[in-house]
Amino acid sequence: MSVSVAAPLIDLNKNVVSCADDSNVQRQLDWQRRVEICRGIAKGLEYLHELATGKILHRNIKASKVLLDENFNAKLSDLGLAMLYGEDEPYDFLHKIAAGFTYMSPEVLRRESITDKADVYDYGIVTIEIISRQSNSKDEGNKETESLLQRVIAFYSTSTD
Repeated sequence: MSVSVAAPLIDLNKNVVSCADDSNVQRQLDWQRRVEICRGIAKGLEYLHELATGKILHRNIKASKVLLDENFNAKLSDLGLAMLYGEDEPYDFLHKIAAGFTYMSPEVLRRESITDKADVYDYGIVTIEIISRQSNSKDEGNKETESLLQRVIAFYSTSTD
């Protein structure tokens, strides 16, 4: 009888976005690898939205919900909020989110329709995090600073003037 031990998964948030911990991981994260990580996340969302039996909305895509295997293949984790969704209480999940609202699409925050577009918005934020290696929100002494999206918009506005 042989027993195989799965390699530990790498935390996208700690090792890609925050540039912390493992310098060996950092050396391996060239542009091609980061693009492949983004593609892997997109494939996971495609499966949930298009290929799974019944459309599944993740509703909480963020860097800490993406794990990487030893080959840096992205794995979506924590489908807990998807399971909590109920047609009669579509916004019930909002109070269950521990990480704040910096990843949520504007229409979700306005309590408008919840569609797969909200997951795609969240994916866009994670993609910006991977490219910039910056977190979407930085906690400075429990005081929220502007989000990464706000910083990107400000940068873009000043660079196009």
